[in-house]
Amino acid sequence: MKSLKLLVFLLLPLLSNAQLLKGVIYDSEAKVKGAKIINRTQNILTYSNDEGAFQIEAKVNDVLVINSYFHEQFFLNTSKSHFDETIVIELKKITNE
Repeated sequence: MKSLKLLVFLLLPLLSNAQLLKGVIYDSEAKVKGAKIINRTQNILTYSNDEGAFQIEAKVNDVLVINSYFHEQFFLNTSKSHFDETIVIELKKITNE
C-alpha cells in the first residue's frame, strides 16, 4: 500500500500535463521588471525579474493575465507553440493626455 502511494505521488506531475512556459516582457522603451503574471486557469502567480524574464507553469489553452503599473493589461491564451521557445510579450504604456 505504501509503494502504491509513492507511485501515485511520483506519477501525478506527469498526469497534469503542465509545462514550464518561459517569456520576456518589455514595452516600447525597456524590459518590464516586476510585472505580475497570473495563470488564471490554474491560479498560479509569478513576477518578471529585473530583466523582464519570467517562468510559469501552464498547459495548452490556459489564460495568462499580465499586469504592470503604467501598462495596459495583456491576456494570452496559451497554445502549443508557446512552449517551444521563449515568448516575447510587448505591453502598451498607458499615457495620460
